[in-house]
Amino acid sequence: MVMLLKQILNQNLNKIKRELNLKLKMKKIVVLMFGVLPFVAFGQKEIKPNVGNAEKALKAGKIDEAKAIIDATTASQEYMVDKKGGPSRNAAKAWFLKGVIYAAIDTTSNEKFKSLVPEGFPVAKEAFDKSKELDKDKTPSFVSDAMGFPLMNGQITGALAQSYFNKAITAYQDDKDYKKAFAFTEKTLYFIPEDTTILMNAGVFFAPAAEEYDKAVDLIKKYQAKGGKSSDSYIVLVDIFYNKRKTMKKH
Repeated sequence: MVMLLKQILNQNLNKIKRELNLKLKMKKIVVLMFGVLPFVAFGQKEIKPNVGNAEKALKAGKIDEAKAIIDATTASQEYMVDKKGGPSRNAAKAWFLKGVIYAAIDTTSNEKFKSLVPEGFPVAKEAFDKSKELDKDKTPSFVSDAMGFPLMNGQITGALAQSYFNKAITAYQDDKDYKKAFAFTEKTLYFIPEDTTILMNAGVFFAPAAEEYDKAVDLIKKYQAKGGKSSDSYIVLVDIFYNKRKTMKKH
């Protein structure tokens, strides 16, 4: 059953990518901020907390400089806390930008960028969570594009979801590393947890291929609860429960 599902997924990977791309049309605009510009090294100089400078460095493709500035910014009590002891005016933006920078490092194919941190996603997730905790989703846009036009936060997180899902497909199709592919799929769902296309493929294909059967069941049930009607989701559920019962009887 697992092998059959792997064959079906391989046949449908291009379709899956097209479906997600239709939902994330702003990806190309966002990628211009941190994905296609050449690596630019910066010399040793004093790093001062400044969220605007971090954003500027990010847009210029100076990812190492952007990381250094945003790290100094979020670590600065003076910058992140106002005189009354509450979050400063730019605190939520600083955390959001830190999330973007670390997720960009985590998904880039540029080895110089990737070497900046061993694992960018945990830091990115923590930063996004802190931004959301402070802002309560009140601010629709924290950053702008190279032309100065605001980019909606959802456009940016959607683009990051696309980047992680592309890595999931590469790990699955090219590397045959199903555990890694599922891990990337879970990261995708952090950014777009309600997306039924990803929920279905995560539960029906990626999780079973990685032998993550409990997670597969949870993902499929969530997919179905949101109105998903793929017949494959019901077939896989039955197969998982049947195999679990057989395994339990053997033990």
